[in-house]
Amino acid sequence: MIRRSNGAFVVNVDAGTREHADDLLHLVREQLATMTVAQFERAWGIDRQVDRVIQRHLDGGGVEPVVAPISGRRALPSAG
Repeated sequence: MIRRSNGAFVVNVDAGTREHADDLLHLVREQLATMTVAQFERAWGIDRQVDRVIQRHLDGGGVEPVVAPISGRRALPSAG
């Protein structure tokens, strides 16, 4: 889902088969028509604070990116 007001990515849900995707889309549209924004966000686990942090990261936020250490106790394990 993408927030219309600002184009921010909100939540991604695996829709499964075409039939399941159709049912899911119907459910989302029904909930958007009958719930408040806050109710919808709670129902889908959408956290606006996290949205702002992610968007700030994607926008660069005017700060240097945080880079994980490549060695030592706090290093991330190798993916390759």
